[in-house]
Amino acid sequence: MEFLSLPKCCQIEILKYVDWRSVIEVKFVCKNLNLLVEENIHKMERPKLRTLSIGFREQTNSDEIVVTYSIYGRIRTQNAIHPIGSLIKKVFIYNSECYENFFRSIDLTMLNCLNIRIGRSEEVTKSIDNLHKLEDHLRRLNHGFCGRIGMGIYDDASRLEPIKKKENIEHMSLMLDFLHQKIPQDFLSSKMNLLSHLCNVKKDEGKVITKEIILNLINSSCDDFSLDISLQDENIYLDVIRCCIEKVILGMEDRCDHQSRLSNVKFYKCQPLTLSDEEAIANLFTRYNFTIIGVTSSAYLRYFVGHRKCSQCRDHHSIRCDFHMFTGQFD
Repeated sequence: MEFLSLPKCCQIEILKYVDWRSVIEVKFVCKNLNLLVEENIHKMERPKLRTLSIGFREQTNSDEIVVTYSIYGRIRTQNAIHPIGSLIKKVFIYNSECYENFFRSIDLTMLNCLNIRIGRSEEVTKSIDNLHKLEDHLRRLNHGFCGRIGMGIYDDASRLEPIKKKENIEHMSLMLDFLHQKIPQDFLSSKMNLLSHLCNVKKDEGKVITKEIILNLINSSCDDFSLDISLQDENIYLDVIRCCIEKVILGMEDRCDHQSRLSNVKFYKCQPLTLSDEEAIANLFTRYNFTIIGVTSSAYLRYFVGHRKCSQCRDHHSIRCDFHMFTGQFD
């Protein structure tokens, strides 16, 4: 208990640099420390989070929220202060009150990556409503939705409104898992021009994404959009590839930022490509003046890479199409 023998001002200075959760635990050591923390907690710096993941435990009948986070740290040298990473930490939250208390205890001003996995729990679904708390410097947003549509979980696109209001996000990823149900046409808004990655690769659940939805998403998403998807109708993948190629061309002609880009589309299939399938893909690349620069084949993967020279930046813009066979990872 040498700490308690120090002057109170020194104790406070030390506690300012202690991990926030450790400070909370310090309160329970003795009555004097509890009073010290309570009286001076406003002076102590809350931990600045670099990454934050909100999800739920993959257990039956469990509504427990799992919050995983890393803290933004700084190390001082002679000339500057440099950011450093810290260990990933987890806390377990059982109700919305605990969730709110956690958010009040942290500082989000340095947060640059947010991952949210929405489950069946009503408590978990409330987490997305707190997106308005985030600062403008957020750069990566990864979202996952799972549950039954029409059962009070996510039956419309209103929950996506806070996401669409974030203007500075450089990477937004959306993962879907809707238990064999079809997503309403308006669930994925055509205004989601920040979306850069869509993932839906559950075997036999391709019917949640219709041709109209996926084509609309590709056309309204950002230029470096990537896609991981399984489709109930495996015959429409040519339409998806064509749409992606046209998007790459449009980016070259109208929105070239003088950076070469590689768009990536990954299809997860139950049946392997036939020879006629491969010829159709090659013809599609050729029709749009894309030169095929790579074709690789294995037992579970077949991919095609094509590029085309941009008239604006004189560099090549590319598109890669992968065809994966289901092997159990996403079954």
